[in-house]
Amino acid sequence: MIGSLLRVVLIAQAGGRGSHPFRSALIKVGFACGGALALGIALGRAVWSTAFPGDLPKVWIALLLASGGYAITGLLLLSIDASSARGSRQAKLGELVSVWPLSRGHQWLARSAGRLTIIGVELLCLLPITVALAHAWHEPTFLALSELLFGVGSGYGFAAQQSRGTVLKTGFLFLFTIFSITRLLSWSFHASGSRLYLYSVVGLGILGVHCLSALRRRQADRLINRRRSFHLPITKEQIYAWWFLIKVMRNRRTAVSFSFCLLLSVAVSGLLIVRHAIVGTEWFVLGALLATTCAADIRGIVRRYKPAEVNALNGITFFVFSELQAVFVLTLLIGLPLFVTVAIQAQAISLAAQWLLFLSLQLAAGSIGLAASTAGVPANGEVVTQFFTTVAPMLVVSGLLHFGHLQSLNIPEQALIWLTLVVIGVVFCLIVEKGRSKNYGRV
Repeated sequence: MIGSLLRVVLIAQAGGRGSHPFRSALIKVGFACGGALALGIALGRAVWSTAFPGDLPKVWIALLLASGGYAITGLLLLSIDASSARGSRQAKLGELVSVWPLSRGHQWLARSAGRLTIIGVELLCLLPITVALAHAWHEPTFLALSELLFGVGSGYGFAAQQSRGTVLKTGFLFLFTIFSITRLLSWSFHASGSRLYLYSVVGLGILGVHCLSALRRRQADRLINRRRSFHLPITKEQIYAWWFLIKVMRNRRTAVSFSFCLLLSVAVSGLLIVRHAIVGTEWFVLGALLATTCAADIRGIVRRYKPAEVNALNGITFFVFSELQAVFVLTLLIGLPLFVTVAIQAQAISLAAQWLLFLSLQLAAGSIGLAASTAGVPANGEVVTQFFTTVAPMLVVSGLLHFGHLQSLNIPEQALIWLTLVVIGVVFCLIVEKGRSKNYGRV
């Protein structure tokens, strides 16, 4: 019974629209698990070779590991939940499960299987890193893993608790919680005696409240109760030139994804300015990673096979370049706050060099994210597919930076490599779309 139920849920959330949906779902989950484990092992080796202080207070280590698990899990689940809609597969599956003759436990399992899969993939990446940190800090491995799981449960509980809240309210509340815990970490690190334990216990208490909500609160599917319409003051010529960008901003799922990424970019930039932190061009990488998460949803707003936009307009090439036009605009806007912050504070590097690196990196991130979106075409409610198409370009960008040692090169050489990836991403999108149109209807 449970096996058949999980099979149905996995097909609904990751199977796509191919002739073998279950096999396709297993392949996607397998690639995600393998990529996450490889990234975790690579980062764990980097932690093993790094010198960390070994005399840190145990309660401070507990708060640090728990808050890290909370931040990563909450960010992943909130990004996925923000793209849910009434007509999505996730919402339809929730409606069907509610009338099936299943126990409450089986109904919860069916609704939460996608999110639990995401958490499992996340843990595959975090476990090697946590083991390495536990060794560096002389912390028992079992205790460190328990603290990480506590934080992951808190992040899951926060996402479940905010499943019906508005996007802006949830985003601000999540950022406020992260900022509060960060301040408690800073205060407890510089405190001693009773104040150290007081700050740390308060932070763990905040996370504990969210962890308890994961155990006692039933998670409801997020539905849209009404549609909002608006009119854009633009001409017909502008509509024809920017039609895909307009389509992206009118789609709730992509508009929310863009707003969430832009909000994180602005929040991080503001925090760097307020704290007078020493920043450099390495912060452009954060903007690129946020850009890939936004671009990974773009292709999913139109049909996988034979989109009406291809036949109604100027063919596949025009369709792909319209996608790229919209992606490049959104990715540049997402990374712009970080670029302004770096340009203000990093005076050692010329503004022209900063702009060259920023532009090439953001365009490469957008093209890589669109390539992953074109390959997967994540539809509404396909939680595992959305997660796979989001994580895959992030792994590509992170892997190039880590294994390619790009940051050791000068800026013109880095820009040339990133611009080459832009060309590769564009060619990949054209090949996939043309091959998909030729093979439509074949088994």
